Amino acid sequence: MMIRWTANDIDMFYKSPLGKTVSNSIADAIKDQLALSESSKTQVCGIGFTAPYLDEERQDHMILMPSEIGLVHWPEKGPRRVAQIDSFALPLPDQSVDVALVVHALENIGYIPDFLDELWRITKSNGHVIFITPNRHGLWVRSEKTPFGMGRPFSSLELRDLLQEARFVITKAEHALFFPPFERLISISQYLEPFGRFALGALGGVNIIHATKQVYAVPPAERSKKARISMQKAAGAV
Repeated sequence: MMIRWTANDIDMFYKSPLGKTVSNSIADAIKDQLALSESSKTQVCGIGFTAPYLDEERQDHMILMPSEIGLVHWPEKGPRRVAQIDSFALPLPDQSVDVALVVHALENIGYIPDFLDELWRITKSNGHVIFITPNRHGLWVRSEKTPFGMGRPFSSLELRDLLQEARFVITKAEHALFFPPFERLISISQYLEPFGRFALGALGGVNIIHATKQVYAVPPAERSKKARISMQKAAGAV
């Protein structure tokens, strides 16, 4: 029986030595993309459990946690910039997000096309989206002692098909977490990560997909209805 990890469980994992090593490895892989958000006028939205990868000091960083995993407070100090949401009706206006980071979300959502449709809606025409999911071919998906062992894993090809169908243009695909998911081995992770990126390719524990919004795509007719529903929820959700 697969264990269902909650936001509290994931939070505790990232506070462990293994979790801190994981966040460092993934953060290193996405640092260039997130560096684009350093402008004070850039709205960054994390969807899922993204606290280890966002800056709690930045007022333009916020987190939406799907009801599938629950909610933890963020940041730990100061006004809350986190909300629990319906994955199929994101409580944000059209084209309001410059950079979206999706972590511990896609693998837990029931009907992914509807979620991606909403994500497309809230992303600006020149916006960027980073998807991080468990890799079907990696070691981490085989361990239920980490949050990467829960939910649905994906291959890179599966993600490409889903995102292209959802009108996202993939600009870069890579992997991270090439060291085994064991705390006793984290001391060698600094050597295994660069080696794995060079030699092991698609065997990393997570897929990291960078994408942009395909602005010339014609959105489906039902998007306008979803947008109205989402905006009606916005006042009370965030």
